[in-house]
Amino acid sequence: MDRKGNYDEGGLGYGYLSFNQPRGKDLICRQYREIAREYRDFPSLKGYDRWNETQFTSFDRFTLKLFRNWLQENTGISPA
Repeated sequence: MDRKGNYDEGGLGYGYLSFNQPRGKDLICRQYREIAREYRDFPSLKGYDRWNETQFTSFDRFTLKLFRNWLQENTGISPA
């Protein structure tokens, strides 16, 4: 996402909102806070699994950078 909220895949991507993109992370966290505020006193809600089905495939520049850093730190392999 760019600073105006427009989606910026940074290369390849599938249109998912990604925790790996700074703006995406901000939006996701804001949504979780709003959900918690909205339903905090809802009597029949005992829990909310915020990590359910958060897996996605992403090849945007943010995710690739994180993966390359992880690869270097954990295997010593330096990606091209």
